[in-house]
Amino acid sequence: MHPGNQNPKATRILEELVQLLDIPPGYYQKTVDRYESMATYFHRPQSTIRHLDPLVHPHGSFRLGTVIRPLFPDEGYDLDLVCRVAADKRSISQEDLKKLIGGEVTSYSRENGFKEGPIEKRRCWTQHYQDEVKFHMDVLPSIPAGDRYRRQLQEAGISQDLIAEAINITDNTEPNYSYISPDWPRSNPRGFAIWFDWRMDDGGLASQSRRRLFEKNAGVYASVDEVPASELKTPLQRVIQLLKRHRDQMFRTDCKGKPISIIITTLAARAYNGEADLSAAMAGVLAKMGEFVSQSRPRIPNPVDPNEDFTDRWDAKLEDNFWRWLRQAQRDFAQMAKSDLTKGSLERQLEESFAVRMSPETMAAFAFPALGAPAIIVGQDRQVTTIRKDAASSWGGRG
Repeated sequence: MHPGNQNPKATRILEELVQLLDIPPGYYQKTVDRYESMATYFHRPQSTIRHLDPLVHPHGSFRLGTVIRPLFPDEGYDLDLVCRVAADKRSISQEDLKKLIGGEVTSYSRENGFKEGPIEKRRCWTQHYQDEVKFHMDVLPSIPAGDRYRRQLQEAGISQDLIAEAINITDNTEPNYSYISPDWPRSNPRGFAIWFDWRMDDGGLASQSRRRLFEKNAGVYASVDEVPASELKTPLQRVIQLLKRHRDQMFRTDCKGKPISIIITTLAARAYNGEADLSAAMAGVLAKMGEFVSQSRPRIPNPVDPNEDFTDRWDAKLEDNFWRWLRQAQRDFAQMAKSDLTKGSLERQLEESFAVRMSPETMAAFAFPALGAPAIIVGQDRQVTTIRKDAASSWGGRG
């Protein structure tokens, strides 16, 4: 375990901040209940895919434990799901597979009384939910990866544990989408999650946390390994949550131009060195993230599929946006770690960089210099959210 350069005051500020940005526990459980309900529906006797043993599991931020509250009140949460069935691309087309699973999602929607059915997207089916928790599920149809893809991963030095999770997915923009072909888009979100768990456990923090949670919640989990990543709250997860919110706020008027989450997550995980302290982890990650962007292709390779480049959509603007954001994040988080940080400057930075306010009681708990701070001036067009900690507020290549 690497202690890093700890800054107790900065750590406390970051810990308080990330609690404001974290998804409320009740919301997480509700999303779990929703996708488990869909998984159960896919196995009902009348299901058209029951014989294909459908496996539904989350990927992305819900699986990694890096979900944050939406920046805008009218935004919802994104729950990304994979539906993997035991089919073979030698006997089914991408289109047929997508329609098959889409039919089941539509049936589920109808049976559960949704006003609107799922929407077909390029690779997935999207089902919107609108009740006390606003979110949508993206259901990605998939099948186990073919032999060619597995061989390519093996030749690239990927471990068998990760290769076993590789899948082929559907994409309706592909030229061979409508007919049987060995050439399908490929992905490995579950493998990525396993790799992320390995990086998160540098120094043993995640394993220790899982053990404590397993013992504390006796009978809730069948084994230590079943404790979900969302419950761990490791420094790496917290760092990524903070970086994502900072990114969202910086690009609040240019959402399409912001650095994508998989890039932030991959670079942060590569840069993480097992620091147990949050401010030390943040400083270490921000200092080293840029070192993992290569000057040649692939610029930022998928750690579980080196032939895939997460920067494949980068043009001059998107690359410039990434480096601008990284430099700004380095400046802003360094500012929060300064010994002469004043109450006024912290309040101003929280509003400008994260669009949140801490309660007066929380602010009073920090040891600020005795000198007064300049007044806070917030433009009328700036939207700032005051969130109570207990409030409920608001990936693929080819193979």
